[in-house]
Amino acid sequence: YASPEVERGEEVTWASDIFSLGAIFFQLWHNSHFKPHCVVPTSSSCMDLLLRRMLQCNPSLRPSAQACLADPFFAEASLSIAKREGLLAPLQARLQMARLGITEARRA
Repeated sequence: YASPEVERGEEVTWASDIFSLGAIFFQLWHNSHFKPHCVVPTSSSCMDLLLRRMLQCNPSLRPSAQACLADPFFAEASLSIAKREGLLAPLQARLQMARLGITEARRA
């Protein structure tokens, strides 16, 4: 899916990719075809809130890839996967080390 700025012949940037990814997520999440320039979702679910940001017509209003990954939707999904795969304790230990400024090399 091409972002509005790409359709206008403007430069392709990371924000264009965020729009395209948002269009794909929209289609998967809502099980319906994404129509460019359509009204974006209005529900208050975490995913729809993220989709509204990703599908902004103005590229400067779209979140970065890092901001998308830090979004509550992905944070919750990551936590769920970590629990299921038995990775929660090591992940929490690494986060604690990062908070304290301890690197793997310093720990050894």
